[in-house]
Amino acid sequence: MKNPVNVGYLVHHFVHAGLENFVLTLMNNLDRERFRPHLYVMFGSDESFLKRLNPDIPVFHIGMKNGNDRRALRQFAKKLREDEVRILQIHNWGTFLEGLLTKWYYPGLKLIHVQQGMEYELTLKAPPWKRKVRKLIRHLLIPFVEVAVGCSGQAKAYLEKEWGARRTVLIYNSVDTRKFNGKGKPVPEINNYPGFKVVTVGRIVEVKNFMCLFKAIHLLRNQIPDIRLYHIGDSHPRGQKVGQELMRFVEENNLQEHIVFMGLQNDIPSLLPNFDVFSLTSFSEGLSFSILEALASGLPAVVTAVGGNPEVVQDGVNGFLVPSDDEHAVAEAIYKLYKDPELRKTMGRQAREIVLKKFSVDVMVQKYQDLYTQVLT
Repeated sequence: MKNPVNVGYLVHHFVHAGLENFVLTLMNNLDRERFRPHLYVMFGSDESFLKRLNPDIPVFHIGMKNGNDRRALRQFAKKLREDEVRILQIHNWGTFLEGLLTKWYYPGLKLIHVQQGMEYELTLKAPPWKRKVRKLIRHLLIPFVEVAVGCSGQAKAYLEKEWGARRTVLIYNSVDTRKFNGKGKPVPEINNYPGFKVVTVGRIVEVKNFMCLFKAIHLLRNQIPDIRLYHIGDSHPRGQKVGQELMRFVEENNLQEHIVFMGLQNDIPSLLPNFDVFSLTSFSEGLSFSILEALASGLPAVVTAVGGNPEVVQDGVNGFLVPSDDEHAVAEAIYKLYKDPELRKTMGRQAREIVLKKFSVDVMVQKYQDLYTQVLT
């Protein structure tokens, strides 16, 4: 029997976030008779997140000082050689240049670039010169990548248009439906509240645009006096400007009884079934793990029609799609689900069925394994 192929995965940080969750899921589920995963982290990791890795996965922290740390990159390339890594998977713009520079030091390395979403600078309407420079760099360097993977149809199209990628494939993100099965455990903090419960999950960063959802809850407080939004994510919402703005909005509008920050949670599969509706109002998404996890748990979703969201949420079937940054549309969609419990149940059933058919872990892992085999032949 042939020795398994060593595959490396390069990430900026290894923390509780969507891209990292994708890498974790993929590495943990690879067929060990065919592939042996290795994790390489440019900067730092969250210890609790690292514990979710299978114990047989080696982890190497590169300890880079910045994105142009050539000395660290040379050491990284040396480590890849020592580990006999044949394929290195890089992700988004954050590790693209580092992956290409590493290949300069290790020419035989095969690179696979995975695009989890569109660069947020496009959403923010960055200066034209900055977009042109990045586009030029992408077009010049993407030919040195063996293949580029889009995690949604829109991400694949983005790779072809903005990156000039010619060898592209579509592989949807997935969720472990055995783990996210809709069978939650009662949580007193949630279950003891008798009102209508909405949940959102994600880091408090600008791209997630939680302010839009907070404004929607503010609009709904008169129509649904007992509505409560639970945010699962950062432990310290005041730790950055975006979090400070959200906390200030809550305090200035006396929303403390309507918006609860739960911080990081280690057992989200058990938590999600305790809620009535899931909502995410991001400016931009690739193929959101948070949405997939909520749908797999049987929750109808109200999400913005951006990125890969429309490929997961079918408007009026398993949830509602709303325009980006429109709190009135978000409020209206949530209110429809509040007024019609049967609609919530029907959409919840459809939500899980769609995930089971289209976004299972087994399908995703098999497609990546097939891709690795193709790259090496």
